[in-house]
Amino acid sequence: MLTQTYAHEVEPHFVGMEEDIKILVSKMKDEKRQRIVKICEMGGLGKTTLARKVYNHTNLQSYSRAWVCITQQFQPKAVFSDMLKQLDSNVKIDNFEMITGKA
Repeated sequence: MLTQTYAHEVEPHFVGMEEDIKILVSKMKDEKRQRIVKICEMGGLGKTTLARKVYNHTNLQSYSRAWVCITQQFQPKAVFSDMLKQLDSNVKIDNFEMITGKA
């Protein structure tokens, strides 16, 4: 079963990872760095919790952000479309080929 996650969900018993959060927030704010982050590891180690804490961090609220969930059966077109819609609510994606040149 695939689980969809949402950025607004709150972890009521969050403990640890403060240093990891600080490092990631610092990297996200660094103007010289790429600000797309992927977090990969075995299930159950807190990846989603860490990502959610960074995404919702008060120091990043002024940045444009998009929350997407990548599963083993993800569809690139749907993920890309979702990201664009979150970053610009006026965007309409009727034909993915027009943007990428690929079907």
